[in-house]
Amino acid sequence: MFTSRLFPDNTRLVFHIALNIFHFIRKQNRLRTNNFQLLGKVSKRRSILRRRVIIHIIVSFWVFAAAWRWGDWKDFKAYYPTMLYISCLKLLYELFSHEVHYEWHLEPDFFLNYTGTIMIHTFLIYPLSAFIFLSTFPKLANLSKCIHILKWTLIYFIVEALAYKTGRITYHDGWSLWWSLAFDLNMFLMLRLHYTHFIWSIPLSCLCTFFYLFHFGYL
Repeated sequence: MFTSRLFPDNTRLVFHIALNIFHFIRKQNRLRTNNFQLLGKVSKRRSILRRRVIIHIIVSFWVFAAAWRWGDWKDFKAYYPTMLYISCLKLLYELFSHEVHYEWHLEPDFFLNYTGTIMIHTFLIYPLSAFIFLSTFPKLANLSKCIHILKWTLIYFIVEALAYKTGRITYHDGWSLWWSLAFDLNMFLMLRLHYTHFIWSIPLSCLCTFFYLFHFGYL
């Protein structure tokens, strides 16, 4: 009644159409807001789940148990220099990355900080992995040796892929999971070379290091 007295027929029709459009827009905005809030809650839950993944801790326990089970502890002194070798290379990477930029960055588990994560990898996971790798290395057939190297490369690749999917490792400045695959293969080849021909491994390690430094913009 009020609108019929206040506006003519055409104007009243336009007014009702505009009013309906206004209500429709308000309804759509409310639905969109609810959707954003729902997506935000899902994203937050995913973020919480990622923070609760303790893949670094799980890997460290697995490596320790595997070293206890399959490690050649009788000849531990023979493997010890190569274990120090891989730990020193890890520390060298942290030194260069801290000064310039990180190609890959380990993200801490939910109750670890970054320093604790680096300590676990540098002094537990990497050296014990090298210890197991060398302890179980085949002694005769060349094909078995190649398969052993490829097997360990694949193990590292799968573990890192899981870490990447769960947010425990991130890539930057051109690094990728495929670069990690090539790097892992290179690493296990150099570990074996360091164990068998220490003198040759040093200059080759320097060449590999300079390649990565130049290719990824450290120098």
